[in-house]
Amino acid sequence: MEPFKIKKIKNKKYEYLILSISYINPFKELDKIEKKLKMKDYKGYVLFDLYLSHANNDYRFAEGFFDGEKFVKSKFKWLSEIDESIKKISHEFFYAHPNYIDNSLLSSVEKFYLKEKMFI
Repeated sequence: MEPFKIKKIKNKKYEYLILSISYINPFKELDKIEKKLKMKDYKGYVLFDLYLSHANNDYRFAEGFFDGEKFVKSKFKWLSEIDESIKKISHEFFYAHPNYIDNSLLSSVEKFYLKEKMFI
């Protein structure tokens, strides 16, 4: 199983959200993500939500630019401010897939909150 899911979203800047779905960081699988985005014929900014592999800290969200072939390494950056609507998309995704939550680095309290829709 891949440690990520690619979700199409409606956002002005980001068309795709890459969600970590286990304790494994999706950045370790960039080549696989690149192949999938290339198959979608996509070029543009991509948002990463690393909640399950990093927890809720300053390194939860990152953005990268996909040039249609590969990610431009110099364009990756961590984001401290994220729109609440995007966080809601992530939380709803995880709530719908509790099996991913169990295979994460989250504490038992964080797992409970996420499963019960009591978002931190």
